[in-house]
Amino acid sequence: MVMKKQVFHTKPSMTKNINAPSILGIIIIFVIFSLTIPQIQAETIETDIGLPLYPGSKEIPDYIPVRTGQNHSSFQNITFITSDSFKKVLAFYQERLGKFSTSKPQTSAKSALWSESTAKGYRIVTLIEAEEGTKITITARTW
Repeated sequence: MVMKKQVFHTKPSMTKNINAPSILGIIIIFVIFSLTIPQIQAETIETDIGLPLYPGSKEIPDYIPVRTGQNHSSFQNITFITSDSFKKVLAFYQERLGKFSTSKPQTSAKSALWSESTAKGYRIVTLIEAEEGTKITITARTW
């Protein structure tokens, strides 16, 4: 008995490599991940530090956030930017946190500071008027 070898021909357009991820799939995953990070970050700041994150603000890429933690002690310092005016951002934080100390030296931009100290640490929100809008720095230290 003679066995014949069967050869199947397919057009290249009919074959797929199902093991390799598609570019479209990678892009979709990246977009979903990118949209989720700010929400996770806002929830983390609001939950872990107990301070509100200004809506729509973005972490400044040139400012490296500092986050440390060991033995129930931690330090976080994160800077954000929003295109909203200093006055609008200040009103948002005053409504939620109370009175800020404000200053406007003749040679520089407006700034405001809110701080709270307890036996377990401190929390600080600093607002600075900038050309791009308002910079928001959130700092927290626990011990």
